[in-house]
Amino acid sequence: MKPFSYAKREIPSEYRCAGCQVHGVKLWRTRHIDTLWCSIHAGRIAGYQPVVDANGSNRHRGDVTDQIGPLVPAIPTEDGSSFWGYTSVPEEGISWWRSLMSMPVDCDHTDSPVCPYCGHEQTDTQEMRDDRSSWTCEACDRDFELAINVSVTYSTRTKEGSDG
Repeated sequence: MKPFSYAKREIPSEYRCAGCQVHGVKLWRTRHIDTLWCSIHAGRIAGYQPVVDANGSNRHRGDVTDQIGPLVPAIPTEDGSSFWGYTSVPEEGISWWRSLMSMPVDCDHTDSPVCPYCGHEQTDTQEMRDDRSSWTCEACDRDFELAINVSVTYSTRTKEGSDG
C-alpha cells in the first residue's frame, strides 16, 4: 500500500474489499492476515450479518463492538507498510477509519445528490445547477464530483384543422 495521510482523509487505492472490490468504506481483517473485507463479506466470514453504525460499531449477542466476529478494523499505517495492531492504533487512525462509510452508498441516478463519502443527501441543490462539477458535502465537508443527468421525453398530438 502506498503512503497516505489520515489528516487529509486520503484513502489508499489498494484499500479495497477482497470479496467485492468496494473502495472508500470501512474494512476489517483477521488479526494476522492482511486480507481486507467490507462489512458484508466480514459478516459472511463471521457467520452473521452485522448492522454497522457510522462509527463502525455493531451489536451482536448483546455486545457493542467494532469487531465483526474474528475480524478487527483494518487501519493501515500512514506509511502504507502494514496495519496497526488492534490495541495500538493511534487516535488519528481511529478517526480516519470512523470517517469512512460503513456500507457502500448508491450515488447513481438518485433524486438528490448523495455524497459518495458519507451518504448524506444534499439539501441545497439549487446552486448545484451551475456549470461546476466539483462540490463540497454539507455534512462531511469533503469534495466530490457531480454530474447532472437529464432525461428528455417527447409528447405529440394531432394538430387541429389539418388533414389526416
